[in-house]
Amino acid sequence: MAVQKSLDKLAGGSAVECRDGLVGLLNAIQKGPAEETELAAASISQVLEALQQHLADSAVQRWGAATLEELFRRSAIRSDMAFHATSALVSGAQANLEAIEVQRWCFSALACCLTVGEDDSPDRNVLAVHMLSQDTMSVIAKSIRLHSTSPSLLDCAASLVCCMVMEGGEAVADEAFQTGCLRLILSTLAATLDKPGESNSLTADASLQQACLRALWAICESNGELGATEIAADDGFESIISILAQDQGNAEVHKWCASLLQSLLAQGGDLVAESAMLAMAAEALVASIAMFGTDLDVIERCAAALATLAAYGPDAAVSVLEAGGLCAVEEAADLHGLDGALGHWYHALQEAIEHCTDTDEDVSPAG
Repeated sequence: MAVQKSLDKLAGGSAVECRDGLVGLLNAIQKGPAEETELAAASISQVLEALQQHLADSAVQRWGAATLEELFRRSAIRSDMAFHATSALVSGAQANLEAIEVQRWCFSALACCLTVGEDDSPDRNVLAVHMLSQDTMSVIAKSIRLHSTSPSLLDCAASLVCCMVMEGGEAVADEAFQTGCLRLILSTLAATLDKPGESNSLTADASLQQACLRALWAICESNGELGATEIAADDGFESIISILAQDQGNAEVHKWCASLLQSLLAQGGDLVAESAMLAMAAEALVASIAMFGTDLDVIERCAAALATLAAYGPDAAVSVLEAGGLCAVEEAADLHGLDGALGHWYHALQEAIEHCTDTDEDVSPAG
């Protein structure tokens, strides 16, 4: 059997034999019958032992991470072994910080183990907290600093931060703030902007923009006002609005820009709303609705952000009204109907504007 032959190579001891054994094991899992995957999963301790024995060998770590990711993807690793596997992946990334391929594969495998299985699985939360205890967020921060011009590495790093925060909650979001990951992701997002006379390897990278926006959204949702204030204070609004203005066709980018804006406004306070108005957020959201008039996801997210901004008080409501926010959402509602989220946010926007244009009193933002 191909798996058994590969496991025999792992037992050989040398780094070259381990690497070849891992490559063969991965191929056997990907191309062989289910029995091969079951045998590989049952022998996971041999893979972890090889990774520990050759911790500083980048080839062993890279192929070991790829093998573990494939097993995670197939839900072939038992929960008790998943803790050992994630520890091995974090150790491999820490010991090979200069090796981009090792970083990328380790981060990808760690994110994979947090996204497989049933939604809301308690195992995911426990694994995210376990990763936190292994200083994973510090390793991510070091990697981003070292490889700040590698789009693929930065994409994997931001995606892992998002997964960890989504599953681990406030404690993980706090760690993202404390280790500098939050600011590094903001800086990465800013580096994707298309600036006149400037160009770099990250410019207008839509996939990287989505990964950063999703990570920032997760932090904002989990960390409440603290996360929202930090993002807004560190030129977050300027980056989001600039991306909306520059991007000419990626619906996913616009969707996550609008989602992040809505979260910032819902979680933040008056200073965040003022920053949004200064950055002309309403105008950018209306332009996005016009660009993606048939994409219900984008329209719903934009309508939510407009309604949340308008609920801050007369000045905010007027800024949305003057930007054409109410008219844009009304037209979208005529096209798509008032069922679901669009109808909810249309009525919330209409109510906020009617209330604020009839009184001089500020109101709290809609939840």
